[in-house]
Formats: sequence, structure tokens, C-alpha cells
Amino acid sequence: MIYEKEVSPKDKINYMEGEVLEELLAVVNQRKRDEGEEITHRDIERDLEKLNTDFLDIARQNRTLARKKYHDEPENVFEDLVNRAFLLLDFDTIPQRSGHGWDIILIAGRAVHPYFIVVECKTAAEGIYNYLVKNQDYLYTLKNYCLDLFKDKLIGAYKGYAKYMLLVAPDFPGETEGCCRKFKDITGFQLSFLPVPVLLKLVNRYRKTPILNHDWIEPFFQKERVIKGEDVEEIFEHAEREIGLLSERLCTRLRERFNQFSQISGDAAFIKLDMKVVSSVLEEIISEMPELVIPEREEVVWHSI
Repeated sequence: MIYEKEVSPKDKINYMEGEVLEELLAVVNQRKRDEGEEITHRDIERDLEKLNTDFLDIARQNRTLARKKYHDEPENVFEDLVNRAFLLLDFDTIPQRSGHGWDIILIAGRAVHPYFIVVECKTAAEGIYNYLVKNQDYLYTLKNYCLDLFKDKLIGAYKGYAKYMLLVAPDFPGETEGCCRKFKDITGFQLSFLPVPVLLKLVNRYRKTPILNHDWIEPFFQKERVIKGEDVEEIFEHAEREIGLLSERLCTRLRERFNQFSQISGDAAFIKLDMKVVSSVLEEIISEMPELVIPEREEVVWHSI
């Protein structure tokens, strides 16, 4: 549902203060301009088609496909597709265009406690990214990405939002999980590993049933292991339970509100829904179900239930 101008719910549903969020998103857009990236609206259907058709092949370093279709090296195309995947999950992103440092920063600015995720993208021709198993000193390179190149450059309150590190690759060996505790000891960040098929499953499930918000999806990045397809089902099952509880609470509140309207109406069989009444009802909905609202500049966009 889109409802413009009659209500202004930003103060009620933005847990990152409005000015802080606007400033941070301005940084995102300025970074994109500095890197020469054109800021355009997402083409959801086209991006989904690219991901479903090419994502795993590109992750496995299919150079013929990357050069012929995308006119670039598979490593660069893979980073772009990972970025598009997280945009389709409604994260704000800062992609890195230089050849040094982290690849993408994810910003979950609408969580009750906002958080950032540092994303590193790795292709692997054999389909398994096992470099960390062979060389755990690479953890210190990742530490530099998280701390020296990212967290230590954040200002003020932003520092507390940096929590997670995510490696995205075609797949990972189980032994990789042994690196997570060591990484947390040296950085304070929680490290997890996200295989491309699992990310693709998450994106497709979300676009079909967009019921996740930044709070409900956060446990997905807290696994400190190789994330699995079952983890996708788990966060959606949790979201469905939460929506059921929210819906029950909302129905009770709306029933009470319409009882009030009927008591003051001249004819209780007909309630005049003028703009004042409509605004009042929408304010009630927003106050009861802020978890399902995505605030924009001039409208409120609701995920469908």
C-alpha cells in the first residue's frame, strides 16, 4: 500500500535518527558519484533474471560469459551481481570500485539497532573457495578491511553500527568455519560465509514474499559458519510468526478504533471515512506495525502480507 503526504511517520519508524540516516545515505550517494556509478532506479525483474541465469557461472569464473555478456572480468561482474542481490533485499549499499579493500558495505539503517556488514566477494573456478583453509593469515587482511579501511574511518556514532563481516563465494569447505572465532577475537566482528546458491535462494524468496525487515534478517548474518539453505527458511518462518502476532494486535486495535467511530457517527451502519479519519486509521496502523514499513521521502511503502 502506498499512501502519500497525509501522514508523516518517519519519526515513529526510523530507529536511526532521521538526520543521521539522511546524512549516511548522502554519503552513500556521494560515494557512488565519486566512483562514477550512475545512480538509477533498480530494474528488479532484469536484475533477478541476471542473478538466476548467470550468478553461479560468474562466481565460478566463467570468463567467456563475463566478457561476452558483461564486457568485463568475472571478478568485477561477480561483485556487481552480489551488490545487486543485496539491493534486491532492500539494503543500502556502498560498492568499492578500487582494487584494494572491502568490496561492498551493507547498511541496515532501519533496524531498531542499525548495523553495517562488510562484504568480501570471492570467485572460485573449481566452485569451492578454500583459500582461508590453506592460509589463515588472510584473516589479518580481512581485519584490515574491517578496521583499518572501514571502522576506524567511521565518525562518531557510526562506529557502533559496524558488526559483521560476510564472505560471498560459490561455496565453502566446512573447515572454513574454524576461522570465525579467531576472526572475532582479533576484530570484534562476526564472520560468516554465504554461498551463492543460498544468497540466490534468499533473494528469490524475498522478492516473492517480501516480509523480512532489517531486524528479522539480522540473525542470518550472525551464524559465524557457512550459511545454509535451511537458514533462509528459518528467518522466513520467524517473520511469519512475527507478522501473525502483529496482525492480531492490529486487528484488536482497529476494532477498538472503529467502535469509537461508530459511537460518534450519526448512523452506526455507515462511518464517514473523511481524510481525518483515514489519517487517524493509518497512524494507528503505522504505530502498531512499524516493522513492515519502509519510509521514503514522500510516501510510505508497505510490504504486502
